[in-house]
Amino acid sequence: MAENLTITHLKTFLMVAQLGSFRQTAEQMQTTQPAISSRIAKLEDILQTKLLDRSTGHISLTKTGQALRPHAESMVKMADRLGEYIRDNNAVTGRISLGVTEFAVHTWLPAFLENVKIVFPELTLDLQVDTSHVLKKRLLRGDLDIVFILGPVGDERIQALKSPLMIMAGMPLLMQGS
Repeated sequence: MAENLTITHLKTFLMVAQLGSFRQTAEQMQTTQPAISSRIAKLEDILQTKLLDRSTGHISLTKTGQALRPHAESMVKMADRLGEYIRDNNAVTGRISLGVTEFAVHTWLPAFLENVKIVFPELTLDLQVDTSHVLKKRLLRGDLDIVFILGPVGDERIQALKSPLMIMAGMPLLMQGS
């Protein structure tokens, strides 16, 4: 079974891009250099492209790595904000209706759901998978609390955290601080 993209893969990629060193990244992330190398190799395998150029004696981003960087930063920020919201509002119990696209299901969603279950074992996520268009309509009807969609939101009633890859959208109260 193919491995899914995780926030840890993206955080590791961003740290290597920032520091230009696997060793320093390992120190910062409190792990080993082989673990960092493995995460980067898995990320490159998942995305089926090279992200780092190691041929010149130092580490630099390939064109694809440069293109990924702002997207990775946005996705990590979104994941951090969702965790902050839940912690800040003590919303560790209850039910949240979450709408996602197939893109999320096949990339970062499995690891996200696993992490939510570990951190918030009493929280129930009702998952709905559909197209961005349908998810947006269901959000506006109140059928869903949060959606992760592709493409523009295009409705001023929806407040969103945007990334060039995904958009997290919900009701204005949930999206405070964006």
